[in-house]
Parts: sequence; structure tokens; C-alpha cells
Amino acid sequence: MLNFFSRVHNVNFFVLILLFSLIALNAKSDQRIFGSWSNDDGAQINLINGFKPNTGPAILFENGEVDRTTSWKINGDELQIGYSSGAFVISADGNSMEWSYKVWKKNNNIQLDGIIDLKVDENLFIDSLVNSSYLAFSNEVSLTSFENTFSTTEGVFTQLDNNEKIKNLSSWGIGSGILKIGDQVYIEAIISNQFLIAADDNDNFIVLKKSENKEQLTKVSMNDSREEFLKNLKSGAWIIPTYYGEDQYRFRPIEGDLKGRVFTQRDNKLTDTRVWEYSPSTGAFKIGYTEYSAGLSLGNEILVFLEDNGDQYSLYKDKEVEDKFFTTSDSSSLTISEREAANLKELISVVSSKSDTFTFFEFNEDNLSGYLHEWKSEPFKISGQSISVKDNYTFNDLETIYSVEDYLVFGENDARKIDLRETRLKPKSDEEAKSDAEIAKELVNELSSQSISLRVELKNGKIEVVNIPVNSFSEVKSISILEK
Repeated sequence: MLNFFSRVHNVNFFVLILLFSLIALNAKSDQRIFGSWSNDDGAQINLINGFKPNTGPAILFENGEVDRTTSWKINGDELQIGYSSGAFVISADGNSMEWSYKVWKKNNNIQLDGIIDLKVDENLFIDSLVNSSYLAFSNEVSLTSFENTFSTTEGVFTQLDNNEKIKNLSSWGIGSGILKIGDQVYIEAIISNQFLIAADDNDNFIVLKKSENKEQLTKVSMNDSREEFLKNLKSGAWIIPTYYGEDQYRFRPIEGDLKGRVFTQRDNKLTDTRVWEYSPSTGAFKIGYTEYSAGLSLGNEILVFLEDNGDQYSLYKDKEVEDKFFTTSDSSSLTISEREAANLKELISVVSSKSDTFTFFEFNEDNLSGYLHEWKSEPFKISGQSISVKDNYTFNDLETIYSVEDYLVFGENDARKIDLRETRLKPKSDEEAKSDAEIAKELVNELSSQSISLRVELKNGKIEVVNIPVNSFSEVKSISILEK
């Protein structure tokens, strides 16, 4: 019996310790710290209540312009904001503060009201999340939106810059009271009348200013509205923002309306080509080797594909590209044969490229043979005692180039042989390069424009192609062949 009461006493003691710990954890920070503070140098700091005592998000301004968002923390008599820390003293009336060797005056208090806590009411939090637009406290991004996709607890997260170009594009999801945006996991999140505030387990905050109710984007499902979805897919171009810049994707029908190629570009350079295909029998969409079980078009602005593992693949409409709908009539094909040699020569004897590699088919006079050339062109510059080549480290930072026999030595790890074989290429002058670029533009315009041609095969095997000055058969009433 004594051991039983001893155990009860120990349990009660543990409960008391836990209660005191919870009370200490939920103790409120000094309310005087919350507010907008500014100094005579034009700096402004907004300190907002966080999820723990004496810590929270801080919004920094310079000369009235948003600089960045960071965090603040009080340790004893020191206030830390971002990487800056120092002793602080708040006046008795709470209207001024000494910190970081400056006097800060309080402009106004910042009190959070109308708070919706994710852990308390998940449904209400999500409803407010997707039905409001937000402004980011950043000089890089502005308008922020959360859109639902395949369920009420997941969607796509977008941020536009001040020029309304897509800056961030990722997925978001909510589960077990946790908010995930991209790869970032926030264990606490609230929405008030003024802000969306979330924090990870290291007290890194995201703060967004609640703006207004936003217009909901119309959803078009790939499986329910196939034609409308594919029409949006094959129109214009799509982009995904990356650390290195924007990747642009153009979905074009090639073999048929349900199969084609997606061309990936960056800085107007083709970087990748993959096959895309839609299967009516399974309802699946495939890009390369990746298969997607579902797809959504959101307001003709966003495309979202869903993998079997639940991952989402999102693209944003490129507003700078004409939103033209492409069909198989916009592409042409040429069967390779000796009879089509002349047409083949006209088609491929141009400079084409993939990334920084250029390709050129040089035909001999017989139009049936020739040379395939592939090369790279990179600008170089000699400055001081070194040579530098853009995006090529082989030749950079060399102090000496050696030659022996017919070899050129570039440092310890690379060498070249002076080639004694016949070569077919030569460098272009500036005038030649400019002229060829203009010719290439004219060729692209000619290839992309629709026209009707009359193909005549003669008895001697020669094929003549006569262009007819119309763009479509709809313009043609009748065709007659007249012999003079």
C-alpha cells in the first residue's frame, strides 16, 4: 500500500512539473515589443507575435521599401533580429526602444486578430488559405496564391514578381496540423485578418500579408474534359522557374493529336526533347518515361499533373508567348528517299542546335551525300596574363601554352593535335554571322507559315514542286490543268 501511494505521489509530482512547463511555454511575450519600429536612418522593423514566448517573425524595411523577412528573439536582456543582436531597453510608455546603438520609435502596435490556427480548425484554415490572395514581404516576389488541385488538402503554390512574371511555382499540402510548401515543412501556421504566418521547427518564418478574396480559377480535368485540356496544353508555351532561370516548355502535336514532342528551352536554347502522349484507353498522360494518372488545367494559367506516388508536376503559362493553339496541320513531314533529296536538302541544310552544340548538313552536288558538322562556339577574351572562355574551364587561367611536334598543350590536363586532315568548316565574319541569322529567321517564318504546293512527278523521275499562292484549301473553288 505504501509503494502504491509512493507511485501516486511520483505521478502527481510529474504532472505538476508538466503543468508548470506548459504554463511557462505558454507565457506571453512582453506585449510592448510587438509593433512597427523605425529610426532616423530610415530603417523600419515590424515585430510580430510568434508561436513561442519571446520569438516571432520580423519584417525589415529600408527607406520605406520591403527588404526581407527574418525572425526576432529575446534572450535575457538581448534582442536578436536576424543576425544582429544586442541589449535593448523599452521606455516606460512603450513608445521608444534603444537597440543596436540606435533609438527606435514605435509607429503603431501590431496585434493579431481573427486568428485561425491550423491545428485547431484545419478545414477553416484551408478555406481561408485558398480563398484569399497574399502579398509577400519581399523585393523579389509579390502576389502569392494557394490553389486547390486534386483534393482539398493539396494544391499548387504560386508567387509572381513585381512585373507579374512567375517567380516561384511548387506544391503545397496539409496533414496532421502541418503545412508543407515545396520542400519546406511548417509545424505551426495561423491565418489572421492581416497575415498568414507559419514557422518550421527552427523558428524560420514565412509571413504573407493577407490581401483580398481572389477569383477562383476554373478547373478543367484531363480525364473529364480531354479536348479542352489538350487544347490548353498545346497552346502557347509553359514555364517552370528554376534557380538558373526559366525553363520553357512547348507541347506540340507531331504524330497525331494525342502524341507529339515537348521542347524544353532556356535562354532561347533547346535543352531537351521528350515524347508526350495521351492514352484514351487508360486516361494516362506520359512525358518521356514518366506517367501521370491525372491532369488539371487551372484557368488557362496553370497545368498540374499527378503521379501515382502523389507527387505533382506543375507548369505556368508563359504570358510573353502568343497563346496559339497548335494542331498537326502546323507540322509537316518528309519521307527520306532519293526522290526527295532536293526537298530534304532544302529542309536540313541549315544550322540547327541543341544547347550550345550546332549542327549542319553540308550536301555534295549529287544531293545524296555530304558531311555532317557538329561544333560549339564560345567567346573568349585575353586579359592581362590569362585567357578566359565562357562556360569552358579547360582553357581558363592558363599562363603558358606549349607546342611540340603537331601538339598544343593547354595546362596539365588537356592537349590538342593540329589536324592535318581536310576540314570543311571555317569561322564566319561578323557580317556573315549576321546575314546567316537573318536568312535563318526568314526560313523559320517560311516553314511555320501554311501554304499549298502542287507536287508533280515527271516520267524521268524528277519531281517538281509548284507553290500555289493560297494558304488553305478553303480558299480554293476548283483546280484545272491547262496545256498551252
